[in-house]
Amino acid sequence: MRKSLQGTFFQAICVTLLLRCSLAVYNTSFCPGGFFYDTTVLNCVACGSNKVTSSDGLGCSCSPGYIFDPNVFGFRGDCTQCPSGTAPNLDKNRCLNCALGVNPATLDCSCSTATQIPIETVQDGSNPASKTCTQCDSTTIPGFTNSSGLKSCTPCPYGYTYNTNSTPWVCVCDTAKGFVSAGPTCVSQTDITDTLNGIALVDARRLTYYNIEPTGDATSILAESSPLSYYFFYVFSLLTFSLLVKAVSKCKKYQDPTACGVFANLCVLTLYNEAHPICRLYSDYSTTLETIGFDDAGAKKYIPWLFFTKKADSIIFTSILNVDLYFTRSGSPQLNFVLAKYHLNGTYLGFESLDNQLQFCYSTSQISKVTSTLGANFVSSCQVEAKLLLERQEEMIFYEMFVIDKDKNYIDIPV
Repeated sequence: MRKSLQGTFFQAICVTLLLRCSLAVYNTSFCPGGFFYDTTVLNCVACGSNKVTSSDGLGCSCSPGYIFDPNVFGFRGDCTQCPSGTAPNLDKNRCLNCALGVNPATLDCSCSTATQIPIETVQDGSNPASKTCTQCDSTTIPGFTNSSGLKSCTPCPYGYTYNTNSTPWVCVCDTAKGFVSAGPTCVSQTDITDTLNGIALVDARRLTYYNIEPTGDATSILAESSPLSYYFFYVFSLLTFSLLVKAVSKCKKYQDPTACGVFANLCVLTLYNEAHPICRLYSDYSTTLETIGFDDAGAKKYIPWLFFTKKADSIIFTSILNVDLYFTRSGSPQLNFVLAKYHLNGTYLGFESLDNQLQFCYSTSQISKVTSTLGANFVSSCQVEAKLLLERQEEMIFYEMFVIDKDKNYIDIPV
């Protein structure tokens, strides 16, 4: 959920979605190497001599160093080895001369240095008889291959530079220009200074959860406090580390809606802990923004609305909901709840009607309708192993809940 009542104790749950896919007619995963899945007979079939399974598992291609027989070119064509000193072209229908011989590891043409790549095409579209080696620019990485198999000289992303001491070259953070590593990405040291307001990245990475006795790699602490004793544990989130600086920087500098969505989601992952550095940053930034007309000072321009500033009673007993409710013999009235969906990366995924999205326990749509019935109480409990949920590696989805009144107004639901 993406909003909480200030000063109200709550337990928040991050909900992940199970992607529901229809069963495919075929399954290629069980075919061993050298076999492809023949969809006409729904079975694994051997590729044959000098062939390897294609990347999609549904066909075969010639092994490295081989080309299709030009006399029988096609799916069932045989593969023949290129003569000594030559290598296949990309389409594997011709053998091209290699001026510097063949690389025994790749069975492609060799080049004199690791900063060169073999090229087989020319600008006029003709088919050359030989491959030529092209020197990659010093600002590109040589030897990378795109999805079609074509080699290229690839530039590093912004904030990265080239480590020429490795073969092939690799992209590393450009420290000379002030970029430092933040998990799997590189961020500007200036952005860290400007966006984190003196908060250490290590503190922003630490996510603390209370009232849970952890096991495994998490660091746990038993806090003794008379008359209560409780466990809390913290983990250092690589995800938070890699997303935070870029999201906060883009949100504060450019009011980028997607980046501001990520900023909000990272605060939600702390369970709306207003003492956590991320939520403190969020609250501090919100104070600099203009309030928008939602009858609450917590609703600000440019950023998702996470916190109410009013007390719980004034929110719960509001009179802004305009609905006509009638109890009849056929049943109790239903409230129309909808959910706005957001990906962790800030992408808006649209609206959908409330069904079973917020329930960990299995339930049917009929049971779910109870939660929308006026005056009905619904209690559901089950045991769920957190480990199994994590092993499913599903996308994390964030929800904003609304009720629609008779004037088609969307009224925020506090949690």
